[in-house]
Order: sequence, then structure tokens, then C-alpha cells
Amino acid sequence: MKGKVQGVGFRYFVLGVAKQLGVQGWVRNRKGGEYDGNVEILAIAEDSKMEAFLAEVQNGPPSSNVTGLEIQESIEDFKESCFSIVDTHRQ
Repeated sequence: MKGKVQGVGFRYFVLGVAKQLGVQGWVRNRKGGEYDGNVEILAIAEDSKMEAFLAEVQNGPPSSNVTGLEIQESIEDFKESCFSIVDTHRQ
């Protein structure tokens, strides 16, 4: 997620949406390099839940301003059954 997405409660907003919809995964801030200031999300859900999740997080909380979204499909083996906020990723 690109835009004004750090320092505005964006990760907590994403966490709430994920828990509401039953989406598994994580969210974290990005620091350094070309991704500085962005938020990264790994989300796992069935198609209908994923569509609803993406629609909600693209709107973000009122104090945010999402200007871009990059989606990459992944086959990452994720064994957790919940959604969480994880440590900031530094490049």
C-alpha cells in the first residue's frame, strides 16, 4: 500500500478489517529503499473475502490516503490461523 499509510493507524485498521472478515496473514510498515513509507500486507482468504478485504483496506482509515496498491500472488506457506501486526521490515 502506497500513500499516507504510516503514522495514521493504518495497520490497526487493516487488522480490524482482517479479523472482521476472517482473513489470515499479517501487516507491517516498510522502511528504507524504494518501499520506504509503504505498508506491506500478506493476506490469505477465499476469493469473496479477499475482494471485500481489498475494497476496505484501499479506503483505509479517515486520516490515511492510499495512492497505490501492488498485488502479487504468493504461494507462501502460512501456518497461522489469525491476522497480526508484525515488526517493521527494513531494507
